[in-house]
Amino acid sequence: AEPQTALTYGPVRAITSEGVVENYTGGLGRDMTPSELKAAPPINTLTACFRNIFRDKPISLFMRTSTIGDLTVWAMLGYHGGGRYLKEMPPANYRIHANGLISMQNQQRARFMTAVAHVHVAAFHDEQGDAAARDVSVKAMLKVYNQLGYSRLKDGPQPNSTLKMRFKTWRRAVKRRIRAAIGRDKPAQGGGTGRP
Repeated sequence: AEPQTALTYGPVRAITSEGVVENYTGGLGRDMTPSELKAAPPINTLTACFRNIFRDKPISLFMRTSTIGDLTVWAMLGYHGGGRYLKEMPPANYRIHANGLISMQNQQRARFMTAVAHVHVAAFHDEQGDAAARDVSVKAMLKVYNQLGYSRLKDGPQPNSTLKMRFKTWRRAVKRRIRAAIGRDKPAQGGGTGRP
């Protein structure tokens, strides 16, 4: 009914083993323009319904390798329309549990995964020739990565470095940090170090 809408989503009610989480704020609770959607904002994924833009097309490398596929899909949908928040929809039950991909991860690991996802989104926008969306995604990645407290990455041109080389460098740095964090978090088995 709305050709300009590529994605719909609604409210959620978070539930843990102890009961309902009061004042839970999940994803964005308003409509989005196509440009805002290209920035890969978090939404309540379990309520999402989107146009099948992937039918009969090869799946992008950036979709296959992203650490958070949902964010990557939202960014891709931005090329086909905006997002509509269905506030009148009854809230869906969002169960928070220990095996959740993001919800129960420690904050540091969740930030690493988000930073890597934004690098993939930026690379996808670059592939599409959308410099404005690419730059927004690079800034989103820098913001998340720099919240981790390691040596800061800076925005802007860097001497003797193509965009492709910068993406590779950022991705490698973030992946190293993820592996190190995972290694520290895993308990040692059989007297080993606990590192993968």
